[in-house]
Amino acid sequence: MMNENDRFARQDKFRQPVSVAARSTVIEEHLPEDLTGLSSDEIGEMVLELRAHQIELEMQNENLHRTQAALDASRALYYDLYNLAPVGYCTLSEAGVILEANHRIAALLGTMRGTLIKQPIFRFIHREDQDVFYFHRKRLLESSQPQQCELRMLTVDGTLLWMHLNSNATRDEAGTVMLRITLNDITERKRFEDELVAARKLAEQAVLVKSRFLAAASHDLRQPLQAINLFNDALIGTGLSDEQKQISGHLSQSISSLNELLNVLLDLSKLDAGIIKANPEVIEVEKFFLRCDAEFSPITKRKRLSFRLCFPLKPMAIIADRELLRSLMGNLIFNAIKYTQQGGVLVAIRRRGTKALIQVWDTGIGIPAEHIHSIFEEYFQIENPERVRRRGLGLGLAIVRRQAKLLGTEVACRSRPGKGSVFEFSLPLAIEAQEEVPPQNAIDRAIVEAYKGRRIVVVEDDAMVANAIKLSLESVGMCVAVFQNAEEALSDAETLKADFYVSDYRLPGLDGERFLENILKRSTKPFRAVLLTGDTTPGWIEKARRLRWPVLFKPIDLPQLLTTIQSQAASA
Repeated sequence: MMNENDRFARQDKFRQPVSVAARSTVIEEHLPEDLTGLSSDEIGEMVLELRAHQIELEMQNENLHRTQAALDASRALYYDLYNLAPVGYCTLSEAGVILEANHRIAALLGTMRGTLIKQPIFRFIHREDQDVFYFHRKRLLESSQPQQCELRMLTVDGTLLWMHLNSNATRDEAGTVMLRITLNDITERKRFEDELVAARKLAEQAVLVKSRFLAAASHDLRQPLQAINLFNDALIGTGLSDEQKQISGHLSQSISSLNELLNVLLDLSKLDAGIIKANPEVIEVEKFFLRCDAEFSPITKRKRLSFRLCFPLKPMAIIADRELLRSLMGNLIFNAIKYTQQGGVLVAIRRRGTKALIQVWDTGIGIPAEHIHSIFEEYFQIENPERVRRRGLGLGLAIVRRQAKLLGTEVACRSRPGKGSVFEFSLPLAIEAQEEVPPQNAIDRAIVEAYKGRRIVVVEDDAMVANAIKLSLESVGMCVAVFQNAEEALSDAETLKADFYVSDYRLPGLDGERFLENILKRSTKPFRAVLLTGDTTPGWIEKARRLRWPVLFKPIDLPQLLTTIQSQAASA
């Protein structure tokens, strides 16, 4: 039998807060080999200790089961998230070997998941995109920052797929570098992008073809119109009867209408070709809008419409290209007048922070909501399916849209059918206005007097056009020599004695530019010259801007020709 001290020592050992395994060891060490020597109290205490030990074991076993269940649930969740994810997942070694892959990437590549393991990922990357992945992996390893890229991959049967890769570099417990990558199939998105690019190219080609067609049609029409216009100018100066003057007036109106059409087509060609550039300047609002009043008030009075301007009393200036703005405003105001039968037109400008809001209001027929966006397209007209010429061409707002873009703004429209419309756009405000240059008169009689008795050489291969130019110039007292080509003109000794030269650009043999260059080399006196052309293709329009001499686009009239010659500095 153990003494009292031994019994208390054993009980103290049992009561110490040790682990279950340690307590089992303690109990085993203190169990006597012969239990017969224990008293009933000692045996009872030992049973209690063993019972407590058993309960604790059962509790820990229950905790262990719960932990195992949670671990199993976590593994199942990981399986669902990783293996059944709608995007491809894979883990690569630093060298690019596939260590782990989910079902989605296996399905995308058309194979089983197990066959991907230990395969180099380069095997599935398109050969032209191998460098893309190489540099993607290189940046990932060097920066340790997430990286993205897009590349083409191949399935086992050779089908091409576009993939978007998101990659991260990590290390496992042993410190080994691993690359974790998500792969999204973007093949459909790329197909849509390619279709969009193709559609854009097709649209650009269509615009180019349209511009070339318009330019070609314009060129073919300008030649005879040029002759008709100049013949009519010459006819007016021959002393016509009243009836003949009336017929000539109608002819002038017809020429003007056709000339307007050709000029509109030329403007479209220039805008589409990017030839017209905006040259912003400071414009004083009051002067600019009073000019609009002077131009359009007579028109509205004839239609018995009101025409009002609304702008601040305080000085106000805007920044814009003057000619572009004048043309844009003219188109908007003219449209407003054309489609308004009663009421009137209001042109307003208001401050809006650092911008000026410019509006053209009318009380016209209005525009149905479904047509608001269509009105800025070429040849679109409301209530004119028969294409009645007096109602216009349907090109004004198409030009307005292009002009507004050059001015860095956009024209918006609000309308109520039967009530009217408002067109508006914004331009930047300026601090102060510059003095506006007054417009030139159509023709100055002093200029005409200056041409009397002067010599002018005309080189034109179209006999009808040449004769028309000759008659027009002779009507103001000029001495005119006409040649059909440059070589013929250069072979005549009198050619170098001329004061002025007018040449068609497109001639058989030497063209008009080279003809004038020859004159420049040989002539010992200053002279002025003008080139004529009916070609309005975008490439030629751009070239014309770089020539030494001014270029006029056919058809021209006599005032335009004389003013252009007079306005340039003489070449010497």
